[in-house]
Amino acid sequence: SGVTDEIGFVGAVTYRNSFQRNDKMINDEAMGRSNVGTRDDFSVLWGALANVSYKFDGLHKLSLNTNYNQNAEDQVGRFLGYDQNTSLENRFTVVSWNQRSMSSGQLTGEHNVPSFGGLILDWRASISTSKRSVPDRKEVTYYRALDDPTGQFQVATNQRSWSDLNDHSTSLLVNVLVPVASGMKVKLGLLDEGKRTDYRIRYFNVRPDYIGGVTEILTTAPLEAVYNSNNFGPGKFIFEESSKASDSYDADSRLYSAYAMIDASFSAFENKFRFVGGTRLENSEQRIRVPRTIVAGGPVDQTQVKNVDLLPSMNFTYRVNESTNLRLAFSHSVNRPEFRELASTGFYDFIKYEMVGGNPDLKRSYARNYD
Repeated sequence: SGVTDEIGFVGAVTYRNSFQRNDKMINDEAMGRSNVGTRDDFSVLWGALANVSYKFDGLHKLSLNTNYNQNAEDQVGRFLGYDQNTSLENRFTVVSWNQRSMSSGQLTGEHNVPSFGGLILDWRASISTSKRSVPDRKEVTYYRALDDPTGQFQVATNQRSWSDLNDHSTSLLVNVLVPVASGMKVKLGLLDEGKRTDYRIRYFNVRPDYIGGVTEILTTAPLEAVYNSNNFGPGKFIFEESSKASDSYDADSRLYSAYAMIDASFSAFENKFRFVGGTRLENSEQRIRVPRTIVAGGPVDQTQVKNVDLLPSMNFTYRVNESTNLRLAFSHSVNRPEFRELASTGFYDFIKYEMVGGNPDLKRSYARNYD
């Protein structure tokens, strides 16, 4: 046919590091408490991508896109605050190392079929995985009485934690564009998307052994001494697990979707108009499982959310002249809660003085946009 096939390749490697210092203030005067301080973040990111595409017969194109990123953050937060409810002045330190990795692969195709009236078929199959690990996060609190501003800060019961989060997702999308008349096209599509996540965390308390006779030298010692292995044992600091089975969870979701839309340009009374409209049908299911016991295969509390949503949209445009359009648009979309927002797990935020966690009773929200 005289058409030359083409193949292309793009590859890249990136590296970046950065340092940021952010001032933080949590002021809750109505509740009689306040915190001010700074958080230092040092991060490193490196990644690589490799993309290859192949065009053949002048009508078809196949592409493979792959990507991998690895990053790490070293975070240290220092805060000073007071709480009128406990009559204490508090000094907080949070030390955390976060490391994440993400890999993805995507295979796409585009096919022009002139023998079917100029039909265009495009599709995409993708897979991605991500992992996040936070090994040995430390939250340390020192306190002293508000009415004793010259007193020494004493170390309180503190917390260490180890956590891992693993995500896996797959999707398959198919679109078909069919010209049906001059200035009119119909587009149809199907989507199948699945996600899985697994979150595991273990908490440990570090507390002074007052019963064993811990000395004031240790309870007023700096952070480095609190976590020195030589300072653990009877009459020193006690290291004990405080994890609950319900601190962790796993979840999965499935989304099936189909849509149909029409794109039509036409003239009436010597005026030019364009109408784009259609509707999307989504069938979604989310399942979140929070274990009741630490025994593998034991009972779980399961949250299951199933919904079917019809989401219409339209866009009507009147072309006033070459440089001016008038447009009327409407769309209906849905926002579903994330897994972590539905999981009944929780943790105490020492900086905000509050429990933070999910709510299994959350519902999806709708957004109706008019333009």
